[in-house]
Amino acid sequence: MSVISHLEPVNVFAFFEQLSTIPHGSGNRAPVARWLEEFAQSRNLECHRDSLDNIIIIKPATPGYENSEPIILQAHTDMVCEKAPDVSIDFEKEAIELVIDGDFIRANGTTLGGDDGVGVALIMAVLDSRNIEHPRLEALFTSDEEIGMIGANDLDTTPLKGKRMINIDCEEEGVFTLGCAGGNVTKVIMPLESSGFDGLYYKINISGLCGGHSGCDIHRGRVNANVLMGRLLASIDTCVDLRIASISGGMRDNVIASSCQAIVAVDCSDEFEEEFQKQKTDYVSEYNAVEEGITLDFEMVKPQTVLSKDSTEKVITMLILAPDGIQDMSRNIGGLVQTSLNLGILSVNEKIGEFSYCVRSSVESQKKDVCQRLKRLATMLGGSVEIIGDYPAWEYMPESELRNLMVAVFEDQYGKTPELTTIHAGLECGILSSKISGLDCVAFGPDVYEVHTCRERMSISSVGRLWNMLVEVLKRMK
Repeated sequence: MSVISHLEPVNVFAFFEQLSTIPHGSGNRAPVARWLEEFAQSRNLECHRDSLDNIIIIKPATPGYENSEPIILQAHTDMVCEKAPDVSIDFEKEAIELVIDGDFIRANGTTLGGDDGVGVALIMAVLDSRNIEHPRLEALFTSDEEIGMIGANDLDTTPLKGKRMINIDCEEEGVFTLGCAGGNVTKVIMPLESSGFDGLYYKINISGLCGGHSGCDIHRGRVNANVLMGRLLASIDTCVDLRIASISGGMRDNVIASSCQAIVAVDCSDEFEEEFQKQKTDYVSEYNAVEEGITLDFEMVKPQTVLSKDSTEKVITMLILAPDGIQDMSRNIGGLVQTSLNLGILSVNEKIGEFSYCVRSSVESQKKDVCQRLKRLATMLGGSVEIIGDYPAWEYMPESELRNLMVAVFEDQYGKTPELTTIHAGLECGILSSKISGLDCVAFGPDVYEVHTCRERMSISSVGRLWNMLVEVLKRMK
């Protein structure tokens, strides 16, 4: 049963709803690629699909626009799959359950996929239309953006003739993005050893944190549950003989971890519980202004295999000494985070510890410096580092005809000037600019809030206004 396809603009929301029925979390590329391919074939549009399930759909210019320069419209097809603790869903098989809540569309206890499903839907609606005037359209749908921009990195741009590109992957209406940070995933891998231990076993839970996007939200002071677990274990380790059995926290490297669980063994229950309660009181006091829902608790569990004392100390040392969060602010753009990293995924068992960091910087040398710091610390602790999906920053272009056109349309339709900015989050514009010489890019999008969390919601009216603007921009490209 349709939930949102009656909303205006009808075609945009109809395509968004269709996409929501197709499992398209990062790594699950084929289903959405087949859907896009079938869409193009049914409309006799030129379509290219590569081995990474990037899709390029070409639509010829409408009459009168044959001599106009082509325009690339770009969005990514994957979404971050997060859910509330009490929600049961198989993201590999099940559809997202959409809900209308006033002016917002949200999902029932999961991420919505507005990032970047709305970009996909807007582009498809343009391709599907028979009455929108436009130059040659080159619709580029990239895969696995959320896990290192994998699709864009290996994209063959040969079918693309355009030197102008509109990226529809931003979450704030009225803001045009003209540059972004580069980044990568830096993964620390640490071999560990187990040993016997005669003690009391506890499961420690940290939950209820806000989480959020590790680029867009890194400046909001939100607590990373993985890092906080390291701090808690380090404090307990000073009072009792502690051994770690396992730690598991976070689901995505580009999401600030909202929960973390550890199983530990200690030699004294009274001192453990006393120190735990002391730290809990301190954390609630420190973070209450930002993390009102912070919860820390523990329960006794059955004995399990634990790490040796040496391996336990290595894990704790990595957690408390590795940098995390904002590392530097821009000296050229007020309020812009320049360099950061986020321990998004933490996994420790009796044999190996894995620490997955999303590293971001608009300055290449600082990005390399952060990775070097992680590598040196990991090496000292007997571990190694793997860098995955490294991508360049998107540098601001001082002169841009596309930007001037889009600003003029915005001013005509909104009666004010849009905000022009660069962001700390990663966009594929940097990669694509390195592949297409002289590419003129602008990124924009409707209001989408709390992306990468189960609180994600998208403004219905904002999508409508953005659609009207996109149609007018294409019309003025004659």
